[in-house]
Amino acid sequence: MDNFIKDRYSEQVYKVLTGEESAPEPDLVCFYNARKANNMVYEHIQKKSKVAIHGDVDFDGVGSTYIAYTFLCEMGLRGNIGTCINKDKVHGVNDEHVNFFNSSGVDLVIILDSSTNDIEYIKKMNCDVLVVDHHEILHNELSGETVGGKYVIVNNNIDNRDIGYGEYKADSRMSGALVLYELIRIYQHMFKTPDILKSKMLYQWVGITLFTDAVSTSNLRNLYYIESTVHNIETESGLRKMKDTLNEWQKSLDKSFINYTLAPTFNRAIRAGHSGLALRCAIHNPEKIGELDKFKEIQDKAVENYMSNVLEYSDYNIKDITGTGIHKNYTGLLASKILGHTGKTTVVYTLDGDKAEGSFRGKNSSIDYRKFFDDWHSDVFAQGHKSAFGFGANVEMLPQLLNGATLMEEQYNEKEYVTAGVMSQEYRGTHHIDDIGEFKKAGLLWRLAMANSKLSTEEAISIVVNNVGYKPI
Repeated sequence: MDNFIKDRYSEQVYKVLTGEESAPEPDLVCFYNARKANNMVYEHIQKKSKVAIHGDVDFDGVGSTYIAYTFLCEMGLRGNIGTCINKDKVHGVNDEHVNFFNSSGVDLVIILDSSTNDIEYIKKMNCDVLVVDHHEILHNELSGETVGGKYVIVNNNIDNRDIGYGEYKADSRMSGALVLYELIRIYQHMFKTPDILKSKMLYQWVGITLFTDAVSTSNLRNLYYIESTVHNIETESGLRKMKDTLNEWQKSLDKSFINYTLAPTFNRAIRAGHSGLALRCAIHNPEKIGELDKFKEIQDKAVENYMSNVLEYSDYNIKDITGTGIHKNYTGLLASKILGHTGKTTVVYTLDGDKAEGSFRGKNSSIDYRKFFDDWHSDVFAQGHKSAFGFGANVEMLPQLLNGATLMEEQYNEKEYVTAGVMSQEYRGTHHIDDIGEFKKAGLLWRLAMANSKLSTEEAISIVVNNVGYKPI
């Protein structure tokens, strides 16, 4: 009988996924600018500087902020740290942020999970600036001068050869929180500090963000953080308070709880324009997470008629919510629901004059649609992940953009990976299970369940069956 899990992964990854071995603690990685960034942080810790932490408007940004705040407090800066987040679901910084930080008297601004490419604004700040991000780099100005200090950008998408730390090859399989965590690991090593990251169990925030940010988890580094989160009977203090409040019967941080209870609770508040409340809850009042439940009704109302007024074409969908009263923060959720319902690549947007601004969700998670948008025309803006991102473009460009983007889908094999039961040869997957009973007896069903508990939603392996005449046990 085919062992399709082993077929997809390396021997060592297979053994970790199926529970035969535990993921080893990963070696230190030294990102480009890691030394420079940590020296900057060290100087401000020694000076007891005033620090502002700006987190991105999603759970990865919230988790990154929690990690940075907790670490700096433990390093003696408690009382000197302010945290902030954008009210609307708009990524990065702009002139309003520059004015705010420049008038606040802070000595160091730490921007997490965004702003790698916001150089023009970073340079205007009258203090030191550290950016820790995992999004694409569109320039090579990774350190330099601000109006009143220096800036350093640390990003996992650039190679680095560091004598003493070895060679780092750019790896896109990281959340923003993971980049930050690895950077702090280097800090602890450089300055011989206690292992705050481990003692405070901050690795669990990394594990959660790998799931919520749809990062590939099928590599040993990421599996270490995932295992330390979902297969750990102990829970980090803040996460434990939130878990116990949201579900008193929940014993641990499993994948289902993260994806369908914890993260959605924060995302609903963020979409409703209350990201500040969500951030304060995570950092200062985790036991009050129940207060975020009130945003569920608002979200349900916004998306209840998600298929209404959808223009459905042969390969894609378009939905314009201008004038509907639905806030633009819900475009991503609407696009995801429409994609799930139709199986077609989808854009949902609002109009500002002739410009469409909204969210794109691609049918195939492995296609880099965002790069296609970026490369297609200089007037097209796209920021986010490969198949899920925010965009801005002239509305008249959308048909051409979507036609070009969906043409890329034709080169991908749509054949199912695993099928089971009575099924003609035409519809059988790459691997086929004739008898589920025998499959279970061989221990492969348990192995599949174990593997799927650690794989991201996009990587999880489904068994597809013919529903004609099928009677579930």
